[in-house]
Amino acid sequence: MNDFTYSNLGQKINRTAQKMGEFDFLLTLKDILKNDQFHFISEEEVIKAFCNDLKKALSKETLKEVLHEIFTIENNLAIIETKDEIDFQLPNLDHFYRSLSPVLLRAIWENLEGVDDRDQVLHGWLESIRIAIEEELYIWQEKII
Repeated sequence: MNDFTYSNLGQKINRTAQKMGEFDFLLTLKDILKNDQFHFISEEEVIKAFCNDLKKALSKETLKEVLHEIFTIENNLAIIETKDEIDFQLPNLDHFYRSLSPVLLRAIWENLEGVDDRDQVLHGWLESIRIAIEEELYIWQEKII
């Protein structure tokens, strides 16, 4: 994959993070589930927790760890969605999967021929997922600025 394809994305995310600053505390979706006080939770708090969970996934080093974090986010959102006290639209990973598809397909296509190094292929997949996570973070952080 060409390094310059998404070269401006990191700059967008950095500018967004500078505008927002770090969140006051690192609330996660798991924290929201533990609290079990859903009628007190705001849409902004859920979005911040979602973004913090995405940042956690982005910080993981291996493909397996990143995928585990994505599946955990998806599961936690599904549990929160079942709560009757939530009266706003929850974040979801629909856009993440839509943006992941072309990037991952590109990484697979580029490695179809002539690559015997399994680690190089897995690294390409990991980078594709990271790009999609960064795009998702950008979208959701813009909603709470």
